[in-house]
Amino acid sequence: MEIDILGSSSSGNAVRISDGSTSLLLDAGLPIKKIKEGLHFRTSALDGVLVTHEHQDHAKAVGDLIKMGVPVYASAGTFEALEKAQGNCIKALQPFAVGTFTVLPFAVIHDALEPLGFVIRSSVSGEKLLYVTDTMFIPYNFTNLTHIMIECNYQPDILWNNVRTGQVLKKVANRVVDTHMSLKTTLAFLQENVSLSLREVWLLHLSDQNSDENLMKEAVQKAIGIPVYVAKK
Repeated sequence: MEIDILGSSSSGNAVRISDGSTSLLLDAGLPIKKIKEGLHFRTSALDGVLVTHEHQDHAKAVGDLIKMGVPVYASAGTFEALEKAQGNCIKALQPFAVGTFTVLPFAVIHDALEPLGFVIRSSVSGEKLLYVTDTMFIPYNFTNLTHIMIECNYQPDILWNNVRTGQVLKKVANRVVDTHMSLKTTLAFLQENVSLSLREVWLLHLSDQNSDENLMKEAVQKAIGIPVYVAKK
């Protein structure tokens, strides 16, 4: 499985994956110019785009990609929230195929209209990737995952210290807690879903202000004993 991080932060999220036969973009939260640059101007090689939800750091380029003829897949709620953008509507727990990938969407917990996470399986390599970001927690467990790309947004001690020192507003902190995964929540999920098939874990969407990248990576690596990478850009 090829994994290329185009962006992973509140400034914009987009990840390209490929099994050598099919190429997908996971989220499109960067300006279309940056997405083209990240794809080395081979946007036409994309077989599809999976969008988790309508917030601009995940969906900024959706309209542009649809106009370019790239198939975009998202929930009806996401397309409704994006108003003019219309692509291929998908539903939680209803699998569909894009080339050699089978995609299983599932519901997550976020302040969006109908947010989703994805399990993506390749019929070419047999690999199975979980992609989930922007959720309070993950309401499911999964079997035989080979790759996990998962949000690890904040550490409560850093977040609430930032509130005490006036760097973060309390109402903003409350939203973070209600809509994003903490290090503790991410660790709990990973420990429940680690298996002999799991090859690597990617930590996504770290908060610039409310996280310590090195501490998070070290904590996850120690807990699950699997190679851990932090998605940056």
